Amino acid sequence: MLASLEKCQLVLKASYCELLNETLFKRTIEDSTFLYNRWIDREEKKASHKPMEALDLHLDERANLWNSGDLEQLFLEEAESIFKEIWHSRMGNGDDEMTWVFKQRGDSNDKIIRSTGWDLFEGRTGIALFFAALYAINRDELVKEAVKRVLSPLLEDIQSGVGTDQETISLGKAYGIAGIVQALFFVGEYVDEKSYKENALSLLYQVTVLNIQSDLLLDILEGTAGLLSVVSDLYAQTQDKNMISLGNVLAEHLMKCRVESELGVKVWLSNSRNQLLTGFGHGISGMAHALYKWYRITGHLPYKKAAEEALQYEGLTSEGEESSWLDFKDRSHFDTLEQPFMAGWCSGAPGIGLARLTMFQKADISFQRDLKRALAFTEWSSVQGVDHLCYGNAGRLDFLLEASVVMNNDHLFHTARQKQKWVIEQKRVRGHYVLNSLEGGRSFYPSLFQGLSGIGYVMLRCINAKKIRSILT
Repeated sequence: MLASLEKCQLVLKASYCELLNETLFKRTIEDSTFLYNRWIDREEKKASHKPMEALDLHLDERANLWNSGDLEQLFLEEAESIFKEIWHSRMGNGDDEMTWVFKQRGDSNDKIIRSTGWDLFEGRTGIALFFAALYAINRDELVKEAVKRVLSPLLEDIQSGVGTDQETISLGKAYGIAGIVQALFFVGEYVDEKSYKENALSLLYQVTVLNIQSDLLLDILEGTAGLLSVVSDLYAQTQDKNMISLGNVLAEHLMKCRVESELGVKVWLSNSRNQLLTGFGHGISGMAHALYKWYRITGHLPYKKAAEEALQYEGLTSEGEESSWLDFKDRSHFDTLEQPFMAGWCSGAPGIGLARLTMFQKADISFQRDLKRALAFTEWSSVQGVDHLCYGNAGRLDFLLEASVVMNNDHLFHTARQKQKWVIEQKRVRGHYVLNSLEGGRSFYPSLFQGLSGIGYVMLRCINAKKIRSILT
């Protein structure tokens, strides 16, 4: 599963996640199609094969009618319903490794069948994170066992060092080490087991200086900024001094890779097209966010200055009172030449606001103004469109929830809960969440960032936003 990265002008041997996928799940497109058809056949024939029947029956017995006055019960029941839908759709039994298969649009807009890898974005690590968060709320030991069943093969490979001798590996949150490390650490917290945290740190410390210096993608989802953000959080929790040297190398790499904009301000280019992008997942906000977090750890003023200058530059792309920021990603596939606005975490006001939230206590007035505008935009946005975490309703709700925690603002928390209730009501009317453009949004997709797991995860945050932490920061 080799990938070519034109921007880097190198050929990747394989990303860490891809190498794990090849080692643990050697599946061709034909294999995945076979699995998908087998799953469809099983569902249609109501087959009885369920490796963890005790888990399935246990949760079925807990189901009861929704009491409209009890939002927490509503959210928990809906999260458990999502869990059951995902769990019933797994492939694998007994001691076999399990996976999920799903349909997705390919580069040529055709439908392809894929199976889950180990990445956070659409893989089993993200699914297991949702399961672990559910256990943290309902304390159901069988849900905890499901987490173990999903992640055990990954932990075995981390312990054996599979894939860590690569010169060029993905560092970011989406398909790289940052996402796996952050998820495993959160899982360890949620299920009260140190082994997950220990494996997270073991994987983290296999990152080399060469790995970092080879990264030219840089952003939160794909590169250096994603790992720096995670390292900052882990150091704040563990005070592990070994992370200081790693964080410094990551921060210096971000500093070195800045380019001068037309206004003379140094910022970062994103993705394989060398574009200067706004937003958190792909653009300036996320990279400035990561650098500012490391400044808070080290007190190194150049990091603070670089982050603030980049955000000030990004602020110039906002459009008057519309409380949004221009999105400069390639729009050649759109029907209009007008520059669209996005309203998601990856691109748009919620993610841009999340970066300003990092500076909430010490930011200057322009950042405070940006934060207020992003919150107002998100608070008053509708709950139409897709429901997932990346650029849908769940991502917008997560921003409101995180702001409610950081700013100690009960109004934002209650607003997020009310919007979550509306999302559930819409789902019950149409019969499904809207995840993508396949089959009118009905297509089964278990992933964290663009699927059911992320929707369920944010639902659990609506119960306890401090205990269930944001995976987006």
